[in-house]
Amino acid sequence: MKGNVNLTVLENGARTGATRRVPLIELPMTDLPAASTSSDFRASLDDPLLGLGYDYWRAQRAGRSMPRRSDIDPAHIPTLLPNILITEMLEVGTRYRYRLAGSAVTEAFGRSLTGRYVDEIMTGQYREFITRLYRSLYLDRRCIFCESRYTNGVRSGISTKRLFMPLSNDDRVVDQALIVQTFQYSSGDRNIVIVDNMDEFANANVELVEPQDAARP
Repeated sequence: MKGNVNLTVLENGARTGATRRVPLIELPMTDLPAASTSSDFRASLDDPLLGLGYDYWRAQRAGRSMPRRSDIDPAHIPTLLPNILITEMLEVGTRYRYRLAGSAVTEAFGRSLTGRYVDEIMTGQYREFITRLYRSLYLDRRCIFCESRYTNGVRSGISTKRLFMPLSNDDRVVDQALIVQTFQYSSGDRNIVIVDNMDEFANANVELVEPQDAARP
C-alpha cells in the first residue's frame, strides 16, 4: 500500500492541531478525527461551495439529526448543482451507487457517474479510500470533510475537496449521501481523466468529521 492519510485531529477540544501519519489500510473505518464543535467544523470548510452545502444540509434537517432525501431539492441550490453527487447506500451500507452527478464532477472524471457503482468504476487504493469514507458515513452518521490529490500517469496537478453529508428517511439508517465536491486544477488544461488510473492515487487529507454535538437517536 503506497498511500498515506494525513490526519488533523480535533477531538472534543483536547488536542487541537495534533497530526499523525498512518498507512491508509490501517485506518479503522470509525477512527476519523472529529471537530470539537459544529462551528469548528464549519470553519474548516475553506471552500465556499462546501460551506454553502453544509449550511443547506443543516437547514434541511428541521429538528432531525439528518435530512431525508426528499428534503433535498437540487433546484433550490443552483450554485451547487454542478458540484453535487447523490449516492445511494445499498447492501447494508457496503455498496454505493451514484444517483446524481453534477457537470463539474462529470468533467473531472471524464465520464458520467450516474447509475454506476463505486466498485465498477474505481480501482486500487482510491476505491479503498472512497468506500471507507462511505462506510464511515453510514456507520457514524456524521459529515466528513476531506481533500485528496490525483496523478493520472500523464499529467498531475488536480486536487479535490469533498463534503460527505448523510441522508436518512427514518433518521436512523443512512440510505443516501449528499456530497459537494470541488476541483482545483494547477494549470489551464482541464482535460484530465482520473478514473482510469486509480492505482496512481497519491494521498488524502482527511480533515475533520462533524462533532457529535447534535442529538443523535
